[in-house]
Amino acid sequence: MRELLFRGFHPCDCPDTIVMDGEKVKGKWVEGSLLTYKDGTTFVCCEDYIPDVLNKYEVLLSTVGQSTGLTDRTGKRIFEGDILKTNKYGKDDGKGHNFAGPDAFCVAFEDGGYCLRNEWRRFNLRPDIDAEVIGTIFDEEAQHDN
Repeated sequence: MRELLFRGFHPCDCPDTIVMDGEKVKGKWVEGSLLTYKDGTTFVCCEDYIPDVLNKYEVLLSTVGQSTGLTDRTGKRIFEGDILKTNKYGKDDGKGHNFAGPDAFCVAFEDGGYCLRNEWRRFNLRPDIDAEVIGTIFDEEAQHDN
C-alpha cells in the first residue's frame, strides 16, 4: 500500500519564505498526515525530533500537496506543487515518449493521476523520471515565471 503523506507550509518565525498573494510569508514546510477541522483549519501532523511524539502544525490550506510516492535523483520526495528540472524525461520507447531538455515542470494532479506540466508540455509522471526538485510553485522565482 502506498504511503499517504502530505506537505504544507506552517507560518512561523522560521527561515523558509514563500510568496502568497504577492506577499512573502515566513515559516517552514512540514510533512505528515493531514487533519482538517469543520471550520477549515488545516493541520499537518508529524513526528518531529522526539520519537513517538506527534506534533500538529497549522498550515496554509492552499500550500497542501500530497506526495506522489516518488523521489527525485537526490532522494528527495516529490509532492504536488514541486517544480522539477529534468534533462530527459523517461526512456525512449519508440513512441515519442521522451524529450531532450533541459526543462522545468510543475507537479500536478490532473485527470486521476500525477503529471508534469509547463506552458508547452504535459506528461504523466512516471517512476523512471530523471529529475531534481528545484523548488515549489510558492517560491518567489516561480511567481515571476507566471
